[in-house]
Amino acid sequence: MRVRDLCTSDAICVFEDVSVREAAREMRRRHVGMLVVMERTNGPRASPCADRRMRATSPRCS
Repeated sequence: MRVRDLCTSDAICVFEDVSVREAAREMRRRHVGMLVVMERTNGPRASPCADRRMRATSPRCS
């Protein structure tokens, strides 16, 4: 088995100015545990954000 067999082909992205609550809703709606956070200001740049990081920093986001 390869990592690609476990991953979805489409990444779920949000922009950096989206609220944590809204990002958590999108993750729940799409049944994913991680989002790609895109920056608007510094050109095309992305960072991963996992659901457990959101829960650790904002437990009321769900």
